[in-house]
Amino acid sequence: DDAIGERAARALRALVETYAFDVADALSVVRALPTSEDGDDLEDLKRCVDRLLDERGCVDNGGPALGMTRTCAHGARVDARRAREACEACEACGTRRELWRCLTCGDASCGRYANGHSRAHARASEGCVVVLSWDDLSVWCHECESYVDPESSAALRACVAAAALAKFGDRDGGGAV
Repeated sequence: DDAIGERAARALRALVETYAFDVADALSVVRALPTSEDGDDLEDLKRCVDRLLDERGCVDNGGPALGMTRTCAHGARVDARRAREACEACEACGTRRELWRCLTCGDASCGRYANGHSRAHARASEGCVVVLSWDDLSVWCHECESYVDPESSAALRACVAAAALAKFGDRDGGGAV
């Protein structure tokens, strides 16, 4: 614990004792945490769990492993038409890993554990902060730095429904009702 700092040690203990991750795997992600003692332990833990799941190729089939906000005001600015097109590759680098669709302009970008182009797009583009994961259809707000419950607004529900239809098609074969 002394070699990684107290902040990282707290995250390591929680990952191993509470979430039952392997010590070596947990240690590999806590070493990437900032070295200052200033910070939010819950945010550290969320980042570590998300990274561990991403590295294993896991999809939790329900959004984030930890933490979700219902109060993201940015979700009101999304456009369901942006979620209708399949997300095949990052427009910036071409990777097909960890793809996110901007729900404001439709940009397809890779996530932070690929090459980080979704975050770069959010920083460079006015109002482009809410994105949808093409892997598990979860919603993330770069401004709030949190997953967003898609049930928190009709606009987000419409985006997830449009993306599900684009990704999976009409499963019952009966068309729209």
